[in-house]
Amino acid sequence: MPLNWGVSKSLTTSTFENITDRKRDNEALSKSEQLYRTLFELASDSIVLLDAETGTIEEFNQLAHETLGYNREEFQQLTRTDIEVEDSASHIAKHIEYTIKMGSDTFETKQKSRDGGVREVLIKAKAICIGEKQYLLSTWHDIKPHEQ
Repeated sequence: MPLNWGVSKSLTTSTFENITDRKRDNEALSKSEQLYRTLFELASDSIVLLDAETGTIEEFNQLAHETLGYNREEFQQLTRTDIEVEDSASHIAKHIEYTIKMGSDTFETKQKSRDGGVREVLIKAKAICIGEKQYLLSTWHDIKPHEQ
């Protein structure tokens, strides 16, 4: 029978991971995100990412809120029905369904700005999926002068 002198043996396992590749990938991803964010913000059209289920505005560029007279925080609280002049909520929902079914759509509509003015715009919308969620990516620009 071996004697136990109060000394315990412990095993230590060490794992080493070379993080160089991961670090390089993260830097490339960060650079790519910065490039696309810059392109998104500097686009000459308003760009909005709309949740197809709820109609809420998930993401947008600066031009989208500025052309309608809202600050970023105000615009973020709006839905498509808040800025549409002519279409009812049910018509907008049907139009979203149509755009998802067809994959994309181009149409004219009128939007109301924060100060009550009306803008006639041309919208190009494309249905996209991010993960399991359905969105509409829309761009628009004025096609007639701003009315008061």
